[in-house]
Amino acid sequence: MSVFRRIIYHSGWFILFGPLIGAAIAIGIINFLPAIIGGPDSFLLYFCRTIPALVIITGWIYSLLPAWLTG
Repeated sequence: MSVFRRIIYHSGWFILFGPLIGAAIAIGIINFLPAIIGGPDSFLLYFCRTIPALVIITGWIYSLLPAWLTG
């Protein structure tokens, strides 16, 4: 497989799975909504506790899954 074809092949998978980032962000916002009701201090505490997991999950969805599918 030539380099150009490999680039096109991998970019196709990223285009296919890229919208999952939007879904992951939407799920994160939905999870944060109960904390927003409690006030800004509650939201910041909840955000600081949850952001590492959100970053890990988002990174996994965005990079690992297309990498697995492209071999």
